[in-house]
Amino acid sequence: MSLSERILITVFLAGMQVSMTALADKADSVSNPGPGVYKESCKSCHGGGIGGWFSGAPKTGDKKVWAPLIAKGVPALLESSLNGIGDMKPRGGCETCSDDDIAAAVKYMVSQSQ
Repeated sequence: MSLSERILITVFLAGMQVSMTALADKADSVSNPGPGVYKESCKSCHGGGIGGWFSGAPKTGDKKVWAPLIAKGVPALLESSLNGIGDMKPRGGCETCSDDDIAAAVKYMVSQSQ
């Protein structure tokens, strides 16, 4: 096998690895949209950013603040998320998010805050 053939095979295999990694990442986001929905729609307030300061949104990961909220149960948190609560708009302002997307984001925040 010539050097150019070896290089071509190496480049091809490296490209396949990148493609397979991207495909696996895409599959993960489809099977669990929570982190993506959180990043796109919830993090600006629940990530402790400037929105959270003004709205009083519980910062994701703050176990002390989330404990009494989690104690109410995911259904109660989902209801608040879908209908809005305090300064939070219904659906967290994500009009294009499905109920399942909102539920996945809520479950993600809970999992990060226990």
